[in-house]
This record gives sequence, structure tokens and C-alpha cells, in this order.
Amino acid sequence: MAQKYEESEVFVIRTLECDLCQRFDSIMITKREMFERISRNKLQIGSYYLNHNDHVRVVYFDLDGKYLGDTISLNLRDDITTHINGSIPIFPKVKKGVAYTFIRKMMSQFLSTSQTISIIGPSLVGKTSLTYYLETGIPERHSQRIDHSATMGKSVKRMKIGNINLKILDMGGQKDFWGGWEESIRESDKIIFIFDGTAFNYEEIADSLSLAIDYRSERLVPFLILVNKMDLFIDGYTNKFSSVDEINNSLEITNPRDIWTLETSIYNGLCYNYGAEQSETPLSKVISDFLILN
Repeated sequence: MAQKYEESEVFVIRTLECDLCQRFDSIMITKREMFERISRNKLQIGSYYLNHNDHVRVVYFDLDGKYLGDTISLNLRDDITTHINGSIPIFPKVKKGVAYTFIRKMMSQFLSTSQTISIIGPSLVGKTSLTYYLETGIPERHSQRIDHSATMGKSVKRMKIGNINLKILDMGGQKDFWGGWEESIRESDKIIFIFDGTAFNYEEIADSLSLAIDYRSERLVPFLILVNKMDLFIDGYTNKFSSVDEINNSLEITNPRDIWTLETSIYNGLCYNYGAEQSETPLSKVISDFLILN
């Protein structure tokens, strides 16, 4: 619950380092302005944009002035359809021309050492955990990572796996952020969709997956579905699907092109049904194989 403050009281919101330029920011804001920025959206989250040379950072905070996370845009401020009065920013839906798509596809065949991957799915399903695993190579069960808060908007990470330089777009999973998936998906070379295999929110999972597949329709890039938390086999608690076919049928995935569905435990760093032998395989091996797909 938010604490009570005088409207004129000034808060200083301090951020973590920017994912792109490693800059730390501090925002000075009055209680009144903070409330105005938060009151116009149902999430009760405020936002504040900052120009960083070649990109824009949108910082999110709550009514107590707590820093919640941020969105990074590689475009300039005018390319973010947001209001300075506090609406949650949504990225514009920019459709690239045929020539752009063709040139990008041809160039990617020769310059295959750099890739952009969108990691999407409903909220709190393990998207940021996968990003952390890819970045460190350490399964969460063996790490000291304790931050499991939901991603606000988009988090950008850069890393290298093998000889491939990756830009990872970890997309927020709350419904208010689904509109922001489109531009990231259209600019990505690969897409990873994650959902919780123990959850009962079938409608939300199906709706978000259908939206992601629709956004991908113009460019059929490789699309990997990870059914996460499949290590939870406690009877009466887990709602584990019995097979990948059951997953596909439940979500009405009917022979889409270039889409693979795998059972995983990001927490343990494992995939349970990989390859012809359907064997237990390190998730790092699965992702490495996925990266070399055309």
C-alpha cells in the first residue's frame, strides 16, 4: 500500500544501469507529478522518459517512487507513442517494406554472427530466468538470483553464445505490454515463446500465442515454444500436459511452419523431450541448435 506524502514533496528515483550504455539515472519528481503520471493507467505504474544519445530509456515506478524497471528503444523519442503525463508507453506498429525484408534476409545469410531474439509469453513464466541462464550459463537452481519481479515493457541484453552475437529482447508479459511485441517480433531473427506448463490460464496462453504467431506472419522466422516448469510433477498440484501433441491441440497449433514445441525446466536448465530419442538434454544445447536454424 502506498504511503502518504505531501504533494510538494520531492522524490529521487534511482535506476540500475542502462542495458545499452551502462548509465545510471536519477529522476527528481514531486509527489503530485508522480500521482498524475500513475493515475491514467490501470496498472498503477508511472513512467518517465530519458534521452540517452542514440536511444531512449523509459523508467517505470510505483506510487511510492520505487524503481520497477525500464523500457529501452533504439529509436528516438518521437518513435515512442507515449504521453509525458504518465501513460504506459506502447511502441508503434511499423511495417517494413518488401525490399527491406528481402535485403535483411539476404544479409543475414552472409552476416550470421549477429542475431536478435524476442523472448515473449505471459507474465511470470520464466522469460527473464531464461535470459539470465543464457547470459551466465548457470541454471537458476545453482545461482543466487533472487529478483523474480515482472519485466516492465522491455529489457534488452547483449551477449555472445558461441560465435553468435545476440541481442535479447525480454518482453513484458502483462497484457498491457502485448502491443509492444509486434515491432520486436518483426525485427527479430528468432522468437522464443514461453508459458507455464503447470498453469490453468489456457485462454491467456492461447491468446498471447495466437497474437505472437500473427505478428510473425509476414516473416516466418524460426519460432520455439518452451513449455516451462515441467519439472513439477507433484500430483494434485501440477497441470502437466501429457504430450507435446496435447499442448499443440490445446492451444490450437495446427501445423504452423517453423514452430517447435519443447518441454523444459529453465530452473534446472533442462529440456525433457529433445531430438529423435526424446531425451533429457541441457537447455543450452537446445538453444545453441536453435540459433543456427535458418
